[in-house]
Formats: sequence, structure tokens, C-alpha cells
Amino acid sequence: MTEKQQMLAKVIAREFDVPENFMEIKGRAKRVTAPKQVFSYFLYYKEELTLSDVGKLLGYDHSTIIYNLKTVDGLCQEEYFKARVDRVADAAYKIYILNEKV
Repeated sequence: MTEKQQMLAKVIAREFDVPENFMEIKGRAKRVTAPKQVFSYFLYYKEELTLSDVGKLLGYDHSTIIYNLKTVDGLCQEEYFKARVDRVADAAYKIYILNEKV
């Protein structure tokens, strides 16, 4: 992972109150899958990686990444979840556009 990707992962870990190594945790508990889905969402849209590249980085098939993107879009209909994603988006803007360390 690049330094920016690691910073983004740390922001997501803080926002979702999961360990910083949440990407390595196996299982399908929503507590861990939601941050993974948000991470793949930002890798695809902010890093502009291909579905295949995001999948390789995270150890998923490209179809899982498509599912993650759709899931995050759906969950953003809930105000609480959207607020969390918006906070991550603010940090992502600082990381990717302003080149700040967060």
C-alpha cells in the first residue's frame, strides 16, 4: 500500500472504531466489512484504481469490489452512515488533493 492509502486506512479505522489492521481481519461481521467496503470505495473513486487493481490490493475478486461500491452507495442513504463517509471524504480530500498528513 502507498503512504496515502495507509493514511486513508487509518482514518477509516478511527471513524469506524476498528483496529488499524482491519483489512487483514477475516470474517463477515458488519463491524469489519463496512470499513473494508468504504476503503474499497475510496480506492476506486479517489485513487481511480481499476476494479481489478482494487481487488488485487485488498485480496478480493473484482465482482466483490462492485458489490462493495453498490453497498456503500446504498448505505449512504442512511444519514448516520453518510455522515461517517463524509468525514472520511473530508480526510481523503486533505490526503489526496491538499497532500496533507492526517
